[in-house]
Amino acid sequence: MTNESNNKSLLENEMWLQEAIDNEHIKYQRYSTFENKERIGQGSMGEVYKATSTEFQKTVALKKFKISSKFTINEIINEIKLHRKVDLHDNILRFHGVTTLDPSDYGLAVKIIGGTRETNIRGTPLKYVDIYTACWNKDINCRPTISQVVKDLNDIKMNEFNEFSIRASLYAI
Repeated sequence: MTNESNNKSLLENEMWLQEAIDNEHIKYQRYSTFENKERIGQGSMGEVYKATSTEFQKTVALKKFKISSKFTINEIINEIKLHRKVDLHDNILRFHGVTTLDPSDYGLAVKIIGGTRETNIRGTPLKYVDIYTACWNKDINCRPTISQVVKDLNDIKMNEFNEFSIRASLYAI
């Protein structure tokens, strides 16, 4: 799938979810309505928590999805759709709705997964731009380690210090 068609699919699924919430086909619950959250398991898609819903006065399971380049909103939407199909079976946990830890985190995650990256601030030295551009590489294996980032920043600081020292000595003469 191309990046453009993946972004389109991502946008369509985000719109599908928002429309389902707006039309009350899927209930949105504020995260603050859950108490006594206790992690009870984890898998490839995320972590599962046991919590008490103050709205339902029941113990519920909360699934916290991992958002990464391998697992996106598209897979979350697919899981919601599949769950809705089997929701009536007695041996399946009921799907009550969705929540977010922080709505702004959700929006940021969707943008990052969709390919949005920080724009350069005008006047930022190119060496700094190179470092944070490398950190935002879509391929996680091509991103620098924190040790490499610190080394690169120290190299920049040292070069700037040396350039300043040379200029200062020229003007002191």
